[in-house]
Amino acid sequence: MYVLYCDISGNVGGTTDKHIVLGGVCIREDGIFHVIKELDDIVRESVLSLPYDTELHANEILAGRKFWRRIESEARKAFLKTCLEVFSGPSRHNMRTFGIVVEKANIEGDPVLFAYEQLVTRFNAFLLRDHEHNRKRHGAFKHRGLIIFDSSRYEQELQGVAKEYRINGTRWGQLPFLGEVPLFSDSHASRLIQLADLVAYGLFRRFERNDREFLKVYAESFDRHSHRTHGLYHLTSDTDCDCPSCTRT
Repeated sequence: MYVLYCDISGNVGGTTDKHIVLGGVCIREDGIFHVIKELDDIVRESVLSLPYDTELHANEILAGRKFWRRIESEARKAFLKTCLEVFSGPSRHNMRTFGIVVEKANIEGDPVLFAYEQLVTRFNAFLLRDHEHNRKRHGAFKHRGLIIFDSSRYEQELQGVAKEYRINGTRWGQLPFLGEVPLFSDSHASRLIQLADLVAYGLFRRFERNDREFLKVYAESFDRHSHRTHGLYHLTSDTDCDCPSCTRT
């Protein structure tokens, strides 16, 4: 099984943010323990003397809120980058990232539900490719997928559309590789939802503020196939955008 841990970045209903982002980290089940351990080790071994249960919440870290107020800005940035370096660490082959970036002015209706449809379609396509790869090598071996979100006010809406997609599929077809409707968990209890938060916020900084400092740390981890980036989708009216989604690389 592959588990896709997800989080949302951006102010969905407000006018201050132009974008809403869904960020996800896909990990094969036998790699989950190892990624969690790598993140726990980063916290434990940090020179910042962090409590072992420190929550990795990008917005709080960069803004210096709560516990992070006592730590100077450059040290906080360096720590966040160190956390994102798990995508180039020992577990890198077990992980893929997904990101859906929606410019809110370019969509009618709820941008989160639009982003979710894109996310599940791309995750299902990844699972299909994985199945075809394994079928050729090992016979009819098949991985299913499970999505876990940070608990949020969108739980009811996402559960509703997930049930509809399970029965009728999305506008792009059925989702046979998703084994269940999305589950929801408290981010404080899950290192991997926290990692999804860091991924989502790195994307948000890139597209909302043209700050590529964090995204470039894990940019190579987006799901790719046949020299194309499938794990990143950007809905925008900007014809000059040079991201991998808009340039179709």
